[in-house]
Formats: sequence, structure tokens, C-alpha cells
Amino acid sequence: MLDELPHSVEAEQALLGALLIDNRVYDRVSDIVGLEHFVDGIHARIWERAVELIECGKRADPVTIKSHFQQDPEIKPGLTIPQYLGRLAVNAVTTINAKDYAEHVRDLAVKRSLVDIGHRLIADGGHPETVTSEVIRDAESSLYQLASKSTYGRGSVPVSTIIDDCLDRANTAYLARIDKKPISVGLPTGFIDIDRKLTLAPGNLVIIAGRPGMGKSALSLNIAKRVAKSGVAVQYDSMEMSSEELGYRMLSEAAELTTQEIKTGDITAEEMTRLAQSRRSLRELPLFIDDAGGLKIGQMQARARRVKRQRGIGLLVIDYLQLMAGGTNNRVADVTEITTGLKAMAKELEIPIIALSQLSRAVETRPDRKPQLSDLRESGSIEQDADIVMFVYREEYYWERENPKPEAGGLGMDDWVEGYNKVAGKAEVIVAKNRHGPTSSIDLQFDGRFTRFDDLAQNTSRETHS
Repeated sequence: MLDELPHSVEAEQALLGALLIDNRVYDRVSDIVGLEHFVDGIHARIWERAVELIECGKRADPVTIKSHFQQDPEIKPGLTIPQYLGRLAVNAVTTINAKDYAEHVRDLAVKRSLVDIGHRLIADGGHPETVTSEVIRDAESSLYQLASKSTYGRGSVPVSTIIDDCLDRANTAYLARIDKKPISVGLPTGFIDIDRKLTLAPGNLVIIAGRPGMGKSALSLNIAKRVAKSGVAVQYDSMEMSSEELGYRMLSEAAELTTQEIKTGDITAEEMTRLAQSRRSLRELPLFIDDAGGLKIGQMQARARRVKRQRGIGLLVIDYLQLMAGGTNNRVADVTEITTGLKAMAKELEIPIIALSQLSRAVETRPDRKPQLSDLRESGSIEQDADIVMFVYREEYYWERENPKPEAGGLGMDDWVEGYNKVAGKAEVIVAKNRHGPTSSIDLQFDGRFTRFDDLAQNTSRETHS
């Protein structure tokens, strides 16, 4: 069976021989080839033992390795493994081509994996009880994993290495702060105070939640646009608004014209010029919009892998998760499957994912309408799986709907105007969960005419240590 699969015993022998005569070869090939890439079991064991010695700072050669194989049976009559080790070293003419040998060994291992995936596809596709969508999803996942890992991962890492890496990054941040340079921690959202309080790191699932009308879609689109403006490719999956509607919103925010004015053409020549200029700046953004609705988590994962592979996206935004389809008749179970899948997808693709979520109506029944984690709709798994949960809250929204009613003991017009002016144009981002730092409350400006959020000139963000 092995003879039918792509392999080269000679390339493996040449690589091992080079390693045995010069352990420095390991530094050049360790990020290319690993234990699982060797087709010959004996070669894999020799590699494993040699690496153990080298990483402990010891010499790996036929003499130091052979004791590990003294009790092994002969490879073939008259040839023990210790004798085979000697042959590998003797036959290694040079170490110059070690990297080429390693790349060849890895390439053949990838081809064997492709053959294995093909065999599984044939077997699953021919089985009468298999679900077609699941077969496709599993195949796409396997292919993505194969395509995305172009180099051999570090695998398990000593804690000393991890601590050194963290301290190096802390020192870099410390020096940058002293020099008053911008500090990049995770993916910047483009909002000063949000970036100070939060880290959108690869693998993070970030939930932006709020009641209808609070502006969660506007905030997520503002973030997507600002991230794209920094040069990072962004995928925005909108299951609520069409791509056309999102286009109008971006033009409105950029040109400071209402969507109604843009749609009806009720603008001046100067405003038309401004609109054209906004169009040019928006066209250059690496921002991609998909308005397909009702996707299941498996379909979402497949599409995300594809855009990650094709466009190298650094951020995925999903508006919103309750509009994703489930596979059961139990909505709580569906949402649990969705949030678990989104978190797994963020880790697999090594990008942050921002998913929008609705809140339950319980918010509206309380005197203080500020949302809480218990208001997350339909499932506690949203809070459990998320690394960060942010609520968008605009008290202005409720004041606009509160009519003065002095005759009923309510607010008079003067009191209403005074109260409204205190909250007009302001929004609050409540960070209710932050796995990597403190919770906080961040004040932003909000202009409803153009659905645009901005930093406050005098920001009054508040922090809560839990």
C-alpha cells in the first residue's frame, strides 16, 4: 500500500544523515518538517530521539542515539538500528541541501494527506446515509487546515519561551509609551478608548449586543471600515441589511449626507462632489460584504475558510448571530451550536470575529434600561463562549420617545429639554465581559443622521475591576 502513496525513503535518509553529522541542521529545518511527515516509522523514531537530545542541548549522533534502540529487532537480517544509524551518517555527503530534503519530505507528506482526504471523500460520498453538507464541510475543513499550515507549527512550547515572548512584547510597549508612540495590541478598532480598553486578538470572539435602534450594526460597520482603512482585509457578513443598504450607509457616513438625500439625489453640486470623493476613498478599502442570509454555522465556516484563504482577511464581522439558521427545533441549542462554532472558527482562522446579538425585551421593563449579561437573548452560551461582550446603549433613544406629560405628573417641556440635551449625541459602550482585562464603560459620540460613531473630545470612560 505504501508503494502506491507519494513518498521518498531516500529523501528521509538524506535529511536524517545531515542532521546526525551536524545538529545545526535542526535550526534550519525545524519549522519545515516534523515527526508526522516521515513515512518510515524507524525514521520518525530516529528524528524524535534526535530532536529530544538537541532541544536538551545534547549531542545527537549515532553513538548517543543508539542506546535508545538497543532492544529493537533487526530492520532486516544482518542490519540493526544502531548499524543503520551509522550508515545514515556515513552516507550523508553534505548538509548544504538539508533544507531541500526537508521541504521534499514535507511536500510528499502533504500529498499523502490529500490522497487520504480523497479516499475519505469517496467513502463518505458513496455511503447512502451520509449528509452531503457534512461531507463537504469536513472536506473543506481538512483542506483548509492543509493549505493554511505552510510551515510546521511550534507544537508544545516550554513555558520559558512563552514568558520570554510576553516580556519582550511588554518591553516594546513600555518603550513605545515612553517615546509617546502608538502601541499596537491586537487589532485596532480605530476608536481610541476602545483600543485602550480592549484587545481584538486572533482567536477572540467579540459580541456586540444591544436592543434595536441602539446602533450595534452602525458601530460594527464603523469598526469594519476603520480596520480596513488601516490595511487589514475585513469580511462583513450581513444577514439583516442588503449590501446596497450597507453601501448607502458607508457613503452617508463618509460624505456626511443622509441616506435619504443620497437615494433621492436631493443634494447640491458641492455635496455631489463630496459624495464622489467619498466613493473614491471607499473603493480602495479591502472590505468585502456578503449579504447571504440564513446560513448555518457549517456553511459560515466553509465560506470563512474560503475568504481567509483567498483574501487573507484579518477580521470577520457577522450581523447578526440570531439570524443564522440552526439544525434543530430548539433555538437555545441552535444558538449554543452557533456560538461554539464561531469561537472554534476564530481559533482555526486565527482572526478575531465580531458577532452582533440581539437582547431580550427584559431590558425595556426595568427603570434603568442599561443592558446586563442576563439580557443576552436565548442562550447563556453567548456569554460563555465570548471573550468580550460589549453592549451599545444610547439613552438618547429613549428620551426621544418620552413625550413631556406634565398633566400626568411627568416631565414638563423645560425638564425634558434639559434632560434630553444631556444625552443627545452620546452613546455608551458597556464592556460587560473582558476575558483579558477589566470591564469598563466607554463614552462615544453618535450622529444618527449619518449612523456614525466617533471618539468623544473629552472622553469619560470608566473602568471596573472585577
